[in-house]
Amino acid sequence: MVQKILHRGNAEKLTLDQDAWMLYKFPNPELQCPQGEDKLEELLVRVQEGRIRLSRLLFSLGQTEGVAYPDIATKAKAQAYIGLDAETLRHEKKIFQRTVVPGWDEIAAEREKTYPVSSLFK
Repeated sequence: MVQKILHRGNAEKLTLDQDAWMLYKFPNPELQCPQGEDKLEELLVRVQEGRIRLSRLLFSLGQTEGVAYPDIATKAKAQAYIGLDAETLRHEKKIFQRTVVPGWDEIAAEREKTYPVSSLFK
């Protein structure tokens, strides 16, 4: 039904904010900003507004049946809905930090040996 609406040229009526959509699809606000919880709350409000707009649009076109939406009330539920395995990602991050990052530190230490200033505070 939504595709039919969009093909009818009514896309301007469906104005779900792009930032809210990205946060909805990729709900990991801690990686995007330090105010993650505030962003998540803002996202949920925007998503709800988009759902209301969509319902009104569908109703104006004669669609009286409800639209089934996933439960994204919490970060864990949203991650589960998109199939994101947060525990696996955390485990992979720890491995990365133990194996790759120390190599970067060694490279940085070698590079810094060539710097003419060893300390700003002498």
